[in-house]
Amino acid sequence: MFIEDGILKSAYFDGVIVDLEAAITIIKDRIEFLNGESFPTYIDARKVKYWTKDARKFHELNNDGMTAATLHVGSHVMKTIFRFYILIHKPDIPQNCFTNKQDALRWLKQFK
Repeated sequence: MFIEDGILKSAYFDGVIVDLEAAITIIKDRIEFLNGESFPTYIDARKVKYWTKDARKFHELNNDGMTAATLHVGSHVMKTIFRFYILIHKPDIPQNCFTNKQDALRWLKQFK
């Protein structure tokens, strides 16, 4: 996790399964790292195996430190699924999903 050009950037490890315990740790680490500041956030999730339902719900309810978020995924299928999820769950902050890093970062710049 690091800040570059006014954007918080993070990436998941290869093959990780994000369960509730992992989600709690990820969000706790983000809040501690940001120390009360908020940034648009780029998340490289191309290597995630999957998120459990509890982890998705916990992430949905805990956007502290993020003014907007984009998920970088490895397939158009995952992009479509995530965008559908956003449409249904209507997150508190702007969120989007891309298969291209530059497109994701370009979208986030409007929230700096």
